[in-house]
Amino acid sequence: MDDFARDPLTPENPWPGLASFSESERRFFFGRDQETQALLRLVRRETLTVLHGRSGLGKTSLLNAGLFPLLRDEAWLPVYIRLDHAKDAAPLVQQVFDSLLAACERAAVRCPPPAPDETLWSYFQRRDVEFWNDRTQLVTPVLVFDQFEEIFTAARDDEAARARRPILHRTPRYGSTGATNKSLVR
Repeated sequence: MDDFARDPLTPENPWPGLASFSESERRFFFGRDQETQALLRLVRRETLTVLHGRSGLGKTSLLNAGLFPLLRDEAWLPVYIRLDHAKDAAPLVQQVFDSLLAACERAAVRCPPPAPDETLWSYFQRRDVEFWNDRTQLVTPVLVFDQFEEIFTAARDDEAARARRPILHRTPRYGSTGATNKSLVR
């Protein structure tokens, strides 16, 4: 998630510097319990939760070392997504599916693959789409889009970019019923 090279955190060196805390570094992440619990309550309650703030405030650390471990404890699967807007990048919908399948694999969660050219909406509405962990427990994915505003600000306006943007046009309006996943936009 960060491009900063650094030494691993230790009790003698518990600060990541400019980099964010990772989920595996949660034991070094202190002082944000109130914010973490408030964010967890929002994710539990709302279909869409938006976390925003100035750069450098620790939003990514709050997600990685604060929220993500708590979500996993409650049978939720955080799916970190950072969309690539480069000219040669995969279509945005494919990037979301790739992130989802990779998160499932890392967490040993079984899920069916998407059909070719399937939209996110149709995938999550399919009756056979269920996410099961290795303890035979149903898991709910939480899609976490980091830097989502780049879909509006960083995307080029050429034909290739326009062809990759259907993620915005193929998703239902907020408030539609039936979705089984959650979204968190940072």
